[in-house]
Amino acid sequence: MIKNKINNLSRNNKKFILLFLDVAILIGAIVLAYSIRYGEFYLITGKEYWLLLTAPLIAIPIFLSFRIYNYITHHIDLGALWHFIQAISLYSLIWGLFAFFFQVDSFPRSVIIINWLILIFSLSATRLFVRWLFLAKGNEDTKNVVIYGAGEAGVQLLSILNDTTELKPIAFLDDDVQLQKQTIKGVKIYAPQSFSTLITQKNIIEVFIAMPSISRSKRKKIIESLENYAVVIKTLPTLSELASGKIQLKDLH
Repeated sequence: MIKNKINNLSRNNKKFILLFLDVAILIGAIVLAYSIRYGEFYLITGKEYWLLLTAPLIAIPIFLSFRIYNYITHHIDLGALWHFIQAISLYSLIWGLFAFFFQVDSFPRSVIIINWLILIFSLSATRLFVRWLFLAKGNEDTKNVVIYGAGEAGVQLLSILNDTTELKPIAFLDDDVQLQKQTIKGVKIYAPQSFSTLITQKNIIEVFIAMPSISRSKRKKIIESLENYAVVIKTLPTLSELASGKIQLKDLH
């Protein structure tokens, strides 16, 4: 099935596909903005060609610097959406200033606002569709998992798990009372004492211990507390190995 083949693409290939779609949308949005402004299809000519050519050259570096291509593998929460709008707004501002600076013919200021609105809608819709296409997890083989540790390593592991179709992160467990009941990219943080309830309600199959910096005695204590439940326990390697991409899910033990 085509969808399964797409799901098996690497993270970088998925981001490249999204980037290619963005370039097409950026160009199409300008043509649409002009057409809406004049009430009929507007053919881009003359100096206005520069507006089409420079749009991706301005937008893509901004999008990369804002890291909005990471959100394809993350939960798109309100914080991510606001970050996304900021990137589009900055691009629209610079693109509009470019048009005024080079005195592009027939450039009404309203095109900037119309283009901005079109991009927010179209790029957001594209990401929701692509996320569904790439990361749908409704198949029977999907396993519900919990991440023990809501620190940097846990967040990094969440990104990797979100890039698979076999494992679905359901919750974090963390001893830090200040973190409990908060959410990270849509995944809620619970106290370890809530684990028995999560297993029953969410059908948890595996637990990933994402606390590579804790002592052996602490790790052993956590493992012993989890061994009372019918779950598979896996431990995380060092954060540097995980971040470098050298460690994959199959390497966890």
